Amino acid sequence: IGFRSIYPYAGYVISYLPFMIIFILLQKYYFKSIISSSWNMKNEFMNVPIFAGDGKVHFEERKIPTPGDNQLLIQAKANLLCGSDRNQFYNGSPKCIPGHEGAGVIVDKGKNAKFDIGMKGAVYLYDYCHKCRSCQLGLTNQCLHKNCDYGFNVDGAFCEYYLVNDYVFFPVDESVDVINATLLLDVMGTGGHATKRAQLIHKDIQSVLINGAGPIGLGLLAMSKLTFAKDLPVLINDVKSSRLPL
Repeated sequence: IGFRSIYPYAGYVISYLPFMIIFILLQKYYFKSIISSSWNMKNEFMNVPIFAGDGKVHFEERKIPTPGDNQLLIQAKANLLCGSDRNQFYNGSPKCIPGHEGAGVIVDKGKNAKFDIGMKGAVYLYDYCHKCRSCQLGLTNQCLHKNCDYGFNVDGAFCEYYLVNDYVFFPVDESVDVINATLLLDVMGTGGHATKRAQLIHKDIQSVLINGAGPIGLGLLAMSKLTFAKDLPVLINDVKSSRLPL
């Protein structure tokens, strides 16, 4: 696909433009206001974006949730744009507030919850059960009885504040900002998963070919170098030449 003409995809790209514009505005104004504000335990309400469908988003006031046992209250700081958000933008999201590639800061926690208030990190999309065959094997991305998917059936990272179970929170070092923390999820996580799957087929990986230098492709490039070797030959192509120097 890296060598195909971009023109057959023009209509598909154009259909994304309104969604991308709304997302940029959310990042510029909504998340900016969140980042500039400090947590105050007297706060009771927050503004949340309602994805009403047909490319329409409006805001409404809701009460800030209170964490239960083993839960963390996350103040959203960043959330990446994903192709799967497009469906929620155009068809609406009546069940919950979207956002499944988020990072933020712990501002409150429930009884027995791990981690300290003030820690920053990323939130894993899947709230897994710990008990099924996949979870017992450490394959939590293949959980057979997921509790929820953040941003798809429970409120996610487009909320100003949202609840997560502590075991899906991945803290990051102070040297890592929250925007880069989101890269640990679908961008770097998908790339790392791909390198492991490749080794199931061929244990001695001597070179890598990546078709597409978008976020996932660049994440795979980075993970290939980290997993195998810095001097591993990697060939990457894309229809957009400006991405290749990255």
